[in-house]
Order: sequence, then structure tokens, then C-alpha cells
Amino acid sequence: MLSALKTGDGAVARGTSGESGARSAKPAKANGTRLNITFSKTLLGRLEELQQETHASTLAEVFRNALVAYGALHAYHKDGCEIIVRDQNGKEKVLTLFL
Repeated sequence: MLSALKTGDGAVARGTSGESGARSAKPAKANGTRLNITFSKTLLGRLEELQQETHASTLAEVFRNALVAYGALHAYHKDGCEIIVRDQNGKEKVLTLFL
């Protein structure tokens, strides 16, 4: 089945649906916006490693979780806090943030 989606700027995205492996033009969720991001091979590899290690279902989930963590670290940093990491032996290290 051929479908068309008119975007806010008047452009029309066309696609097929109902066929195995076919991509369809889907509107973004009512409260979200779709982003297309290009990553280097190295960064994409790191995202895939994190996806496997954290059992995330998608790379988008990894990205969202990273954004939540970054936001929390930024908020503490903005409030003048130091971020301290403690290893399993009790040794502490101040985490340097580039915010």
C-alpha cells in the first residue's frame, strides 16, 4: 500500500506499508520529533557496545538514556557540585566534565 505524509513545511514523504522489509512514512509521535544523526564508525561502535552491555532494545534507547545521564550531571555541575567516582576499593576520583 502506498502512503503519503504531508509535513509541516509542505513537503510530502512517500513510502509503502504492509510489505515485509518495506519502510513506511510514519508521522512522529504527537509529543516527539524525529532526528537523523550521523555518527562516526567509532562512535557508532561505542553506542552498539553500550546497547549490548545495558541490554537496551534500540540505539535510540541508548541515546535517550545517555541524554538523561548527561542532563543530571550537568545539573549537579551547574549547581557547583563535584562529581566523584568511587571504585570497588573505595578510591575516589573527581570526574572532569566538559560542559
